Amino acid sequence: MPLSQYMEDAEFLDLLKTLSSLITSPNWSIRHGSMLTLSSTAMYSPSMICQSPLFPSLVDGLKSALRDDKVLFELPNKYDSMTVLCT
Repeated sequence: MPLSQYMEDAEFLDLLKTLSSLITSPNWSIRHGSMLTLSSTAMYSPSMICQSPLFPSLVDGLKSALRDDKVLFELPNKYDSMTVLCT
């Protein structure tokens, strides 16, 4: 059972505020940890997240953090060193 199921609404909102700020951290490990926490929380308390006034900023943070899962590389010279985005 996740901790979020035992939290009062104000405590849960504080958790979401914290995650909302951490999910955009320049430090990858902090972003990753906050994404894991949000993911776990969403599995057990999705309606609380969706009904939160922070929902739009959490979604924006998640979209931004998706860049962490992409890899940039250069193609061989015959392709004029085009940069390709791979997922």
